[in-house]
Amino acid sequence: MAEPDPHPAEKAVIRKYANRRLYNTATGSFVTLEGLHAMVVAGEEFVVVDARTGKDITASVLTQIIAEQESRGESLLPLELLRQVISLYDKGLGGQLSLYLNQSMEGFARNLEHMQRLGDIGRRNIELFQRSFGGMFSPGGGGTGGPARDDAAPEPPGKPAPDLSEEVRSLREQLAALQRKLEALSGGGGDKP
Repeated sequence: MAEPDPHPAEKAVIRKYANRRLYNTATGSFVTLEGLHAMVVAGEEFVVVDARTGKDITASVLTQIIAEQESRGESLLPLELLRQVISLYDKGLGGQLSLYLNQSMEGFARNLEHMQRLGDIGRRNIELFQRSFGGMFSPGGGGTGGPARDDAAPEPPGKPAPDLSEEVRSLREQLAALQRKLEALSGGGGDKP
């Protein structure tokens, strides 16, 4: 009876040789830690195996990538967390911590995605609002593009139109403040998906 393949077909297999070189069997070329980092960011699945023993060493290679990021001053992991993780290895709680961290990160990713969707919806709503009512608030816009008001009495001839520039300025400031809040909730930049 044949043993099941420990490396499913959808995952690229990366072989790590004794000279620390990494070979991507899916592409038939060598890859660097930076290349693996790019694969992780792109959501590509892979497994790293020791070329000599066949042992899965994915976790240690991913830890190397994190260490590289941390050494570049992109510190994401607080020192106290790192100390606690190290002490949990000695207490035999690594498996429980692993499960907890995995579930926490999945929840964090779901929440982040939800916040980004809300930000996108908010941006679209503001754009629609600005398109719909933009003519009403621009000088000389005459209310075009906005809903007609049946209850508005026409101005008597000869009477000057009221100066609404202060109200328009105030409304624009309020819209800008709302836009900033929505962008902050969605993680910043207005050009992000």
